[in-house]
Amino acid sequence: MENTISNIAVISFPRTASKALVDYIAKEHNKLPAHGVLHKPEYLGKNDYNVKDIVFGQNHILHGHWHSLNQLDSEIYDFVKENYTIVCSHRLKLLVKKSLLKITGEDLYDDVYKRSMEEYSKWKISAHYVMSGSGAHIIREPRPTSILV
Repeated sequence: MENTISNIAVISFPRTASKALVDYIAKEHNKLPAHGVLHKPEYLGKNDYNVKDIVFGQNHILHGHWHSLNQLDSEIYDFVKENYTIVCSHRLKLLVKKSLLKITGEDLYDDVYKRSMEEYSKWKISAHYVMSGSGAHIIREPRPTSILV
């Protein structure tokens, strides 16, 4: 049976509640979440997926971070770019900076932001979300021009 549900990948800056957005969308579309499948974690979590099986299988809501997408095999990178709808999770810059520092113990923000914006500019983003206690909320206008709000 053909997969009639849109393929969705949540690609965001770290610490923007992107995993919560993946869970929200996965539940909404009756798909499995694949937290971190498009990410190479250095500080938190791990990627034990067979990335090709997950991405090409198109049965999961994918998750990754802008700053590490360029580490994916080009075959996977191109497939996601051509076959998935990309959505992004946003959060206030101050909260992201605090959370990054708390998790890593290092001030990584400027470097990660620079690498993220370079990658972000290469992709078509279909929807921008902010997560809250009541769920996911689409940012309609003005559309974000940055990966943070």
